Amino acid sequence: MDERYRKKHHNYKRRRKKKPVLPLILLGLDLALVCAAGKCMYHFFHTPKETVQKEQVTVLSNAEQKKQSVAKDEEQMNRLRKKALEIYERNQEYLVLVNKEQALPADYSVTLQELNNGKGRVDVRIYNALTRMLADGFQAGYSYSLVSAYRDSDYQTKLIQNDISRYMSQGCTMDEALEKTYEQVMPAGYSEHETGLALDITAAGYTNLDATQAEQEENRWMRGECWKYGFIVRYPEDKEAVTKILYEPWHFRYVGEEAAEFLTEENLTLEEFYDLIEEYKEE
Repeated sequence: MDERYRKKHHNYKRRRKKKPVLPLILLGLDLALVCAAGKCMYHFFHTPKETVQKEQVTVLSNAEQKKQSVAKDEEQMNRLRKKALEIYERNQEYLVLVNKEQALPADYSVTLQELNNGKGRVDVRIYNALTRMLADGFQAGYSYSLVSAYRDSDYQTKLIQNDISRYMSQGCTMDEALEKTYEQVMPAGYSEHETGLALDITAAGYTNLDATQAEQEENRWMRGECWKYGFIVRYPEDKEAVTKILYEPWHFRYVGEEAAEFLTEENLTLEEFYDLIEEYKEE
């Protein structure tokens, strides 16, 4: 009996000496997670001042850069406005603005000169520049047709009536015909052709007055070179919202060499040129 007791007691002690391993592992993991979380929270609430200051400097730096950029843009615009006014004051006789909202001044007068081909007349002051441009184009291998030059108000009225009749014969109502007509033809008294400073010039072998004119090599050359002679494309592509006229790659307007260079470099229409002047006067 004593022997059985000793064996039983010995086995009991052995069972008591074995440690529960799994609970200890889980306890260790819990402690590790608590420590890690505590460390993260500490760093979250104890961000070094240097880091905060750097972030503040970055934010301030970005804001300052934007402010400087806006100031720089405004400074550039002021220079453009001032330059536009200076150019206008030196060349205002060539810079009369005529469009759907701006009629030709009632006292406007022009001295005309007949073109050599007998197909029209222009303001005598632009005759030499026009002939030089056409001659240089010919030297470059291109020939041109002068489709239209100066037109008086009576002739302009006839053009409008003809266009209205043509559109109505195609099934348009009177209102629709008027709308289509005024997309490209100005009312009498509002046409650039009445200034003597504007011309419709096409390739000699392709006289269509539509956007396909821009595909002709002759037209490409003239659009790229005309500013050197004081001319601009008066109704450029992607500016219809400004000019209220569809793209007319054949319509060239004389504004003087200085203004033509400025408008071409800055990609401005005559309307936008006048806007710059008005903005400068309002400052």
